[in-house]
Amino acid sequence: MKRHDLIFLESEGREYAAAAARKNHPTLEPEFINQIIVGDKIPGIIKRQENMEADEIAVGFSTCHYTSGGARIRLSSEVPRKFVRALMSPFKVFEKAGSMGIYSEVSELRKNGNIMIGLFGSSALEAVTGQPYRNKNSDVDLYVKVRQNAGSSLREFARDIGEVEKKHRVCFDIEVECWENYGIKMKELLSEQKTVLAKGLYDVQIFMRDEVLQWM
Repeated sequence: MKRHDLIFLESEGREYAAAAARKNHPTLEPEFINQIIVGDKIPGIIKRQENMEADEIAVGFSTCHYTSGGARIRLSSEVPRKFVRALMSPFKVFEKAGSMGIYSEVSELRKNGNIMIGLFGSSALEAVTGQPYRNKNSDVDLYVKVRQNAGSSLREFARDIGEVEKKHRVCFDIEVECWENYGIKMKELLSEQKTVLAKGLYDVQIFMRDEVLQWM
């Protein structure tokens, strides 16, 4: 289990998650929360596991509908592990979407297998559900992993993905998987700053940028 994994629940798990979300979001209509989690049966997303019981998982849910302020409503919840039916990694999601539109072009940038490409966030939810989680102003959320000792491929990938951005007039929000499954924004990792923010499943760390690049 990692951050950004999609989580699919048994029916009992959906009921449990809906009850937890109603408790976490008392200002939202209970029927609205039930529709998102129980009625629409959308997958959840694995969140950072902070202060969780040993047998529970922190999960987030998101509707594809936008508020008047232009944001999607996100629900925070939790669910017992025994109600988890399946997990889908960002890389598995990309396999599902790899032949769709712009993703077919992105899939060609794997650098002879040195780069693994995944989808996370709204891009992953859209690919799996077919619902319009993104709009014309949305970024494409990519999650990439570089094979060890192939760090130079990341700069090549960044250059090539920049050309795809220009061609299609889109922006990619790219997170790179590093040390023990921490995620670091690619722009930070390839910048000139000394440190980078690394988000993990259980905590957030500050790493020296040069040390991360040397490890890669």
